[in-house]
Amino acid sequence: MAKSDAIKFNLDKGDLDNIIARIRKLEPELQEKIFRKGMGKAGRRMLQTAKNLAPKRRGEGDSKSISSRFALSVRKTKDGRMIKAFVRNKAPHAHLMEYGFWLTKGKYFQKRIKFIGPHPAQGFMRPALNQNGQVSLDEFKSNSEEALRKLGK
Repeated sequence: MAKSDAIKFNLDKGDLDNIIARIRKLEPELQEKIFRKGMGKAGRRMLQTAKNLAPKRRGEGDSKSISSRFALSVRKTKDGRMIKAFVRNKAPHAHLMEYGFWLTKGKYFQKRIKFIGPHPAQGFMRPALNQNGQVSLDEFKSNSEEALRKLGK
């Protein structure tokens, strides 16, 4: 799946000004720890929803179903100013299942394909973002506030 198809969500400083300002007063190591933990929790919620919405069946030649090939990564940008969470599917055909495709006759894994016609889209990444976007942001806020409370800041 292309990186542009992955669900991405970033911290919008406009929504979180107060919390981010308090976090930015801490040492850089603590800042990164709080941001990574919050983004990881928010990402896991989206990951679980996408897994639940993804197709469970296996196709010919699949070693694993699409729902079992999700991954979450939390990374710092190259300039070091932002922490991002990525939820993606490692299955090479996940984008086809997400957006739908048209199957034509030919060979696939050395087998003749007899079915010719459309395969309808079965979205799982975009619906996961739509269902959990605001909830994940609120979860990040509460997690960050809790971490600041524990530090006494």
